[in-house]
Amino acid sequence: MTSVPFIDGESTKKYIDVNGSGTTGDPYVFIFRFPDGYSLPLSFDASTALKIRDGNAAGNLLAIDTNGVITIKYVDENAATSPTATSGFIGLIRGMWTSITQLGTSSDVSNSTGSIHAKLRFFIADTLGATTDTASQFGTLMARIRSLAEAIGTQADLASSTGSLLARLRQLLVDTVGATADAASPTGGLMARMRLIAQAYTSPNIFTRWGSSNGDTISGTPARVTGLCVWNKSTSIRYVQLFNRTSNATAGTVPMFSRVLAPNEKYTLSAIDMGSVDGLVFSTGLAWAFSTSEATLTLGNTTEVSIDIFWRSA
Repeated sequence: MTSVPFIDGESTKKYIDVNGSGTTGDPYVFIFRFPDGYSLPLSFDASTALKIRDGNAAGNLLAIDTNGVITIKYVDENAATSPTATSGFIGLIRGMWTSITQLGTSSDVSNSTGSIHAKLRFFIADTLGATTDTASQFGTLMARIRSLAEAIGTQADLASSTGSLLARLRQLLVDTVGATADAASPTGGLMARMRLIAQAYTSPNIFTRWGSSNGDTISGTPARVTGLCVWNKSTSIRYVQLFNRTSNATAGTVPMFSRVLAPNEKYTLSAIDMGSVDGLVFSTGLAWAFSTSEATLTLGNTTEVSIDIFWRSA
């Protein structure tokens, strides 16, 4: 193939040969000129898909071979401490880590309008603050954090309704919510009331005597009776009696509860029937008896009564 003629930037006719021999023994390269005077020299050969050559010196600024491997020439530049429109990129990067005015140095005095380092020092000192700053709702971030910490308080703060948040939480837990060990009570801490509710809805203990006894001790500790079933098998009026005591009731003992039983009748009594919504409480202990008299105990016949008593610890 013959050489291909072209006109260069100086209006001179030159030639390019596909084998790279050209008219001077080396192929000329196209030169694209731009308004600012810079040029972009390009060349192509069998081993390189694209070359961008240095117009002033030998060597490739960028080369892409036929395998797609890119090679970039590194041009060393001194740090540009005072950037200008013609400063090289490498010089700018190196200068940024030395003494470019906009970046400044770590020793720059705190200033909201100075160098980047000065602004950082200003931000840290005047905005973030130091851990030693006095607690305040205004001022630096550290001062506000200290103020917040004092408002929250510490775990050791005493229970108080007017102190720190932790103090108020402690008061809420101790005086309002209470502890799981609080005794069941219709008043007082929330835990106490919850225990009372839980006891009211849990299965009670059942004490049973079917024609085998006319009186027994049910509990030697405080107890709550929530209901009972009793059958008076006698042909006469009798009384079922409950006593606040830790041992069997004896003749003449005054009962805490006494209910009349008609001859040969069966009764089912709930807590409400005994005058209480959540059960009748016996603060010392609980005993029962089958009596022929109402106000005091006169034991009746053992075979004349069958009874089931529902109770739980109080």
